[in-house]
Amino acid sequence: MIGSSTRFAMLLAAMLAAWQPSIAIAADEDTQLWQYFVVTGDLDRDTSLTIDGSQRWREQARGGDQQTIRFTILQAVADGVRIGGGGGVFDAGGNTEIRSFQ
Repeated sequence: MIGSSTRFAMLLAAMLAAWQPSIAIAADEDTQLWQYFVVTGDLDRDTSLTIDGSQRWREQARGGDQQTIRFTILQAVADGVRIGGGGGVFDAGGNTEIRSFQ
């Protein structure tokens, strides 16, 4: 069993350790520029197509530029109910991914 003086010493040591100042390291600056577009149109009375994309310019030290383009098709199946899906191409710093979604 731990005595009360030992508990007090442990509590005091924990409080002193937590009281020590910590140094935060942050980036000096981070410059980015975003461009985003969305185009939506009806393919027929119950079906719509949306195409969206973005371009992100950023410093090479932050991972380089990033581009995305996605398309989404939505189909109305009942009043107030739509189902849909699509796909996209995502490129960041030379790494390219193709993803589907629903």
